[in-house]
Amino acid sequence: MRDPLTALYRTKWVCNGPDGRCLAVAIEDSLLSALVRRYVVRVTPMNFVFRRGETEQVIGRFDRKFTLLDRYVLDVSADPAGTLDRRIALALGVILDTGERR
Repeated sequence: MRDPLTALYRTKWVCNGPDGRCLAVAIEDSLLSALVRRYVVRVTPMNFVFRRGETEQVIGRFDRKFTLLDRYVLDVSADPAGTLDRRIALALGVILDTGERR
């Protein structure tokens, strides 16, 4: 679920489980880059960090490489215990790509 209020300055997607509990939050990695992308130049790629629930603990990254063809890197190595299901991380990556119309 995308948070429309924070999208004015920084895109944030919230992933809830079937019980309604927040599993992960995907948010743009840099507030400054997000503001420049929105209000100055739209060419820079959107990169996201994954956080555990509503905490500030970073458990992964989703980076778009700036190339002629779209190339993405999903890195969840910051979560060695595997608390975030890798299938959910992959689904978040697909949503971030299609939901942001990149």
